Amino acid sequence: MASAVADLEAGLQAMLNLKPPGVSGSRITSLTSLCVSNIQSESVLIQKIYTHFKKAPGTHKLGVLYVVDSVTRKWLEQAKAQAQAINSSAPDGTYAAGVNRVTELMPVLMNDILQTAPEEQKEKIKKLLDIWEKGQTFPTPMLESFREKLSAPPQSTLFTYPASIMPGVICLGSTASTTAINM
Repeated sequence: MASAVADLEAGLQAMLNLKPPGVSGSRITSLTSLCVSNIQSESVLIQKIYTHFKKAPGTHKLGVLYVVDSVTRKWLEQAKAQAQAINSSAPDGTYAAGVNRVTELMPVLMNDILQTAPEEQKEKIKKLLDIWEKGQTFPTPMLESFREKLSAPPQSTLFTYPASIMPGVICLGSTASTTAINM
């Protein structure tokens, strides 16, 4: 298992050296095969993918999400073929347990990528949602909530700075102790 985890980490790390979104078809295939072959370590593999996703810059999160997509769909296929029930009581180290863990992580992953992905990647994220809907990879209500967030207009960010950083600048409606800048 140690070598499978090390191989996964090395493969994910190498993705950062590629141009955005940071993945190639052959890389997805090799990482997916590694995860399918080492299902007994699914919880550690998922943890490594999640950690890499969180550390990856916004430009490269989509590449990691492509790996998550491929791995999850293969695990789902195997779970169905072996009649494994996908739920929280699926035994550790099974395809069903892996799919369940990824499903539980998806809201965190999607919230992160929707906040950080470059605008030009949003259409590719939408295509992933279409694939997941068609293949029933994740629960429909979950996918619907992702679609709503994806189609929502971007929120403006309000930064509040202590007045000492910007002396003499006071925005309307603010006090001398804080200054708000709408970006």
